[in-house]
Amino acid sequence: MREFVNKLAEEHANKTTAVSILTNESGQEIERRVSNFLGFLDSTGCISFNKNDKAYSQTLLGAADVAEHYSREITYLVPRPEINSEALKEILVEDEPEDDNEPDQEN
Repeated sequence: MREFVNKLAEEHANKTTAVSILTNESGQEIERRVSNFLGFLDSTGCISFNKNDKAYSQTLLGAADVAEHYSREITYLVPRPEINSEALKEILVEDEPEDDNEPDQEN
């Protein structure tokens, strides 16, 4: 589990809260947290464990729940065709602050 979390941390440079929390854990805390989370998802019917494959898979209920929340809460994160690189620069890059020491251009 620790190797997997470390790989996630490298790939995402600790940009997500979950990865940051898990990489800062020591000892058995990672396994405990992940086990609790998987247990919660299993108990709520969002995932199920397949004993033959020894793996969890998403249930139809879990997929429907994600779809509902996605359409209501995170669709704003999906890139839009009208937002190109120039538009992003305008949104994300602040203008240079004006220098108060420059003389006024007034005559």
